[in-house]
Amino acid sequence: MKRVKKSAVVENIRLKGPKASHGGLSSRERILRTAVKLFYRQGYNTGINQIIEESGVAKASFYQWYPSKDDLARAYLDFYGELLTTRLSRLLDRSADMHEFFERWVAILKRDVRGQGRYHGCPFLNFATQIGSGHQGLDQIPVQTVNGWISLVERRLMRAIDDGQIKRKTNSHDLARRIIHVFSGAHAMWRLTHDPACINDLANVFPVIIQDSLV
Repeated sequence: MKRVKKSAVVENIRLKGPKASHGGLSSRERILRTAVKLFYRQGYNTGINQIIEESGVAKASFYQWYPSKDDLARAYLDFYGELLTTRLSRLLDRSADMHEFFERWVAILKRDVRGQGRYHGCPFLNFATQIGSGHQGLDQIPVQTVNGWISLVERRLMRAIDDGQIKRKTNSHDLARRIIHVFSGAHAMWRLTHDPACINDLANVFPVIIQDSLV
């Protein structure tokens, strides 16, 4: 997989599978690349026919790889799950302490929302608001992904406890959960209002959440 920009906007997708002459991408790659772009921009109500047309594949090839729209949605969510989880993991690992992590995270989010119309918020939050019941567990994928983010932050907090940066009595799971919930809430409000203050305010909110836990 080629290196993807830190913005949530996806420019290139590389997947394992047979190659085709169409730009060096297999039909499966072209379908998913197109779906990632359209689902993110337009939502899950994007029609299969539009995806087939813009990806330049035959309808038979589409259904060979993705028998249903929900199968394609799983691939879309898996793609973003890997992308954003890797992004968060690297950010946590490369930050000397939680203050640096918050500063760098907010800086990335600010850059994202300045994305000249390319950034449309958290793909999981958007997707969760667009589907109803009867989608074979699709609604659980965003939940599982967010729980994974909470676990990543919790492990970093536990490391900060071992390093003497955070009090040992701190409930690392509860603190990690609050951090992710505040992050998700800011995204939801920005998606609703497109007010940059929803993201800018995180720079002041994050330190307040953690201040009682600092040594």
